[in-house]
Order: sequence, then structure tokens, then C-alpha cells
Amino acid sequence: MDKQENVEVMQRMQDYIEQNIGELITLRDLSNSAGYSPFHSARMINPVIRAQ
Repeated sequence: MDKQENVEVMQRMQDYIEQNIGELITLRDLSNSAGYSPFHSARMINPVIRAQ
């Protein structure tokens, strides 16, 4: 996965969060919105969260 694809995937997850901010959002929900498995999505999200 190249950097541009990674950015696009994270943007799809962020868009999902913004559209569903009032709801309970699970990793599976985010994964589905991005088109990846929960495992792969978690591996993508963790470095972003740790950088905060």
C-alpha cells in the first residue's frame, strides 16, 4: 500500500466518523467504510493514534 492509498483510506474512515459522530462507532464499522479488515484497519489507525 502506498502513501496516497493510505491517506485515502484514512480519509474514508474520518468521513465515516464525521457522518456518524452521534452513534457508537466500532472498528468493524470503520473497517467496512474503508474496505479493509478490522485487523488491517487497526494496524493503520494505531500509528496515527500514537502520534497524537
